[in-house]
Amino acid sequence: MRDIERDTVREIATRARIELLLRALAKIERGHVRDLNDVRAMLDAGLVTPDSLHTMYEQAAADLYRYPAADPVSYRAALDALLAERVTPPRPAAPDSH
Repeated sequence: MRDIERDTVREIATRARIELLLRALAKIERGHVRDLNDVRAMLDAGLVTPDSLHTMYEQAAADLYRYPAADPVSYRAALDALLAERVTPPRPAAPDSH
């Protein structure tokens, strides 16, 4: 594959990842049950990660003032609440077999 083709494939892949992240964040902000389930499915499938959602939110948060309907505090709370579901508590230690 030539360098130009590789660069084009990388660019398309990057845009696709960004599009998925923005779509997931829009669904979280909207907060409908179906939307939140869609984001859970995206996380389960590995299409987005908690870290990438946090990073993209932080980048977008500075521009939220342009959208009066979007409350940054409740938006961040919704994101944190959804991602808190993903935290798996540590398993208890196995009993000592000695």
